[in-house]
Amino acid sequence: RAKNNECRLVLPDVHPGPFHPIGGSNITYLIYKNLNSSAMVMHSVSDHSLNLPSKSQVDLYLSSLQKSSKTQQGFKCTKPVTVQVNKARTVGMLFDKTAVLILSLSPHGMEDVPSYVKTELEQYGKNRGFERVLIVDSHNAMGEVIQKNDADDLLNAAKSNLDTLITKETLKLEVGYSNSEFLKINADDLGPGKIAVMCMKIGNEKFFLGWADANNMHNGLREHIANYFSKNGYSLLEVCTSDTHYKARQARNKHGYFEFGSLSKFDDAAEWFLQLAKETERNISPASFDLLEQETKVKVMGDKQFDDYSKSLDRAMRITQGFLIGTTIFFFYTLF
Repeated sequence: RAKNNECRLVLPDVHPGPFHPIGGSNITYLIYKNLNSSAMVMHSVSDHSLNLPSKSQVDLYLSSLQKSSKTQQGFKCTKPVTVQVNKARTVGMLFDKTAVLILSLSPHGMEDVPSYVKTELEQYGKNRGFERVLIVDSHNAMGEVIQKNDADDLLNAAKSNLDTLITKETLKLEVGYSNSEFLKINADDLGPGKIAVMCMKIGNEKFFLGWADANNMHNGLREHIANYFSKNGYSLLEVCTSDTHYKARQARNKHGYFEFGSLSKFDDAAEWFLQLAKETERNISPASFDLLEQETKVKVMGDKQFDDYSKSLDRAMRITQGFLIGTTIFFFYTLF
């Protein structure tokens, strides 16, 4: 393996939070560092009921990442498919029998994708012969609780995406990855993981996926970055955030935090990502992938405790709810 080109796309069932610096508020960066700073820690279909409430539970979860089991491996995937239904957009790829779907309402925004969307899509995929459907909440535009019509549009776009993926040819995969450590970015609207870019060359086309260790994104930033990429001849699939609840400093605003793009200038952010894309492009190599899964039993906050905790930060918290947490990792590595 060529270690400089390893990349992991991580989809944890835990949700960042509850509040900085408590519990799993910085869990995304801890996963990132645990995986040699070569990971994109995505936001799964989850909410604050799945917060890790203490350091001991965070440590238990992190230790379980070393005990993952390989459930799939391969060398090929489909080219990405993008489906738009009204505000809803889905980007999908098929790795053997595993589909990866990235959901977004950007630039309109939304809060966490409701769990029934995941449940229905997993069943839909199973009925059509997929072994699994992995769903990423891109979390890339600020918004309110998702409305039923928007959730239905996400479902319809995702189902159409799955139907299209079945018909697509699978091709050999090349991968490049770069984190932003060399850029020395100093931005208080980013978590300590900063940003990263992965490039996938499939057939004769290159596709770029951006990631930010951030608590959501300012509306329109994703589109600004995508347009900047397009002007420079690059194809940006999506920019996703980790939804970290880390805070570099206190935010005296209605949200209580700084979303990415609220402090960083749009042009600066777009240029950071483009520089990473160019660096990533230089690192492209023929690649394989492993699908790794792990489960661990940890204690999470649950709905009621998060509601109570939100109302009274100084209230003693009782940890009572046990939960079996799963984590899925796509591990891309270069081949000799």
